[in-house]
Amino acid sequence: MSIAEAEALFHWSKVEFEQLKQELKSYNLLCEVLSEHHKENLLYLKKCKCSQLEHNNL
Repeated sequence: MSIAEAEALFHWSKVEFEQLKQELKSYNLLCEVLSEHHKENLLYLKKCKCSQLEHNNL
């Protein structure tokens, strides 16, 4: 997703978009695939289990 697309869809500024990208990378949820002709970002969603107590506190 481009910065312009994120801004239109989520009303994020460029700074918010870049901060989110860095945070996702720090948790190993965003992977950049670089090739000779393009750069692609892949977002991984991980499924996890939590207890009912944890769920209630979210």
